[in-house]
Amino acid sequence: MALQNNSVKRLGRESCLLKHVFQRQLSTEVITPDFKNSMLSRKLPGIAQTMTVQNSQLLQTTLKDFLPSKYQKVQTPLGIHTLPISHFQVYHTPQNRLSSLSKDGTDPRQSPGKPFTRRMWAGGEVEKFQEVKYFPAASRCKEEIVDVTTKGAEGEEKVYVKIRRNVIVLPRKAVPKGWKDGTNIITEIRNLVFMREGSGKASLQASPRSVVKPPNAPDFSHTLMPTPALLFRFSALTFNSHAIHLNKEYCSEKEGHRNLVVHGPLSLVLMMEFLRAELGPPAHVEKDASFEVVNHVDYRNLAPLYAEEEMTVCARKKEEGLWETWIQGPDGGLAVRATAKTNKIPIKGAKRDKRQQEEEEEEEEEEEEKKREGE
Repeated sequence: MALQNNSVKRLGRESCLLKHVFQRQLSTEVITPDFKNSMLSRKLPGIAQTMTVQNSQLLQTTLKDFLPSKYQKVQTPLGIHTLPISHFQVYHTPQNRLSSLSKDGTDPRQSPGKPFTRRMWAGGEVEKFQEVKYFPAASRCKEEIVDVTTKGAEGEEKVYVKIRRNVIVLPRKAVPKGWKDGTNIITEIRNLVFMREGSGKASLQASPRSVVKPPNAPDFSHTLMPTPALLFRFSALTFNSHAIHLNKEYCSEKEGHRNLVVHGPLSLVLMMEFLRAELGPPAHVEKDASFEVVNHVDYRNLAPLYAEEEMTVCARKKEEGLWETWIQGPDGGLAVRATAKTNKIPIKGAKRDKRQQEEEEEEEEEEEEKKREGE
């Protein structure tokens, strides 16, 4: 036992150095407190990005063929300076070299290592959300592992890894001083679950999963069929090379899935964009009107969704400012469910913000012109 504990501690000290360290066989059959502490101490690299509207526009273009016709007309009254809450999924994407990835194309820095190598997206939460007031915007995302837990009977354990992401945006004319002068615009939790090697293939012979039906009827719903092309596009937008989204042969032979798996964050995006299409204003709105914007969402992925199989996105208003959204699989069972909080934004305030932005841009142009004249 002493040798086992020393081995785990050694892994903890080396866990952030090289890819092969993450993939070593754990010396014990469960995640020990020492190994948990080693994961919590891992230093995940920051992700710097100059944010532009292109990522958001490409995502919306990708989704237009899969969401209701009214989605084609939805625009953001605050102009291009406001990103919907789910669009942050396509910003601050991983920056791993291909040679540093695990065999399945995932980031080993987030993994507990062997034998827990089968990764799925369990859900997450956007705890804090604030609009981006201008583009391009200098920004930085800080990631950290904040919790590691083990659930399940012996031999069937699952390891849950909780990751927190904070995105900071700098003032337009600021010089970064350790990013302390920036504004934290979003705090997001991402929950990953890791299962044992081979457990997916074995599930092909397992008994069928019990179907859990939604407890309530939706106020509105929309049925769509995700395609391999949609999954490829979303993988590209999120810089995600996980093989379960791209390689059908890998899915069936290695993981036990019947087809390509729909990304967990793509499920979130589909729910939030569907709700935005229902709540947000169309291209033409009455003066002084207001609309609802999602500013907090908590979601869980309950069962896999697959390419080339129908899914139904649903939404129901629980009370003022509170919505429940979910996705049903082809059998009508719950696959994803979420709770979204909203607040109302007046259109007239949006117009005033736009004028202020235009005035700022004019002032900057005048300053640039004065500099050129001085030269």
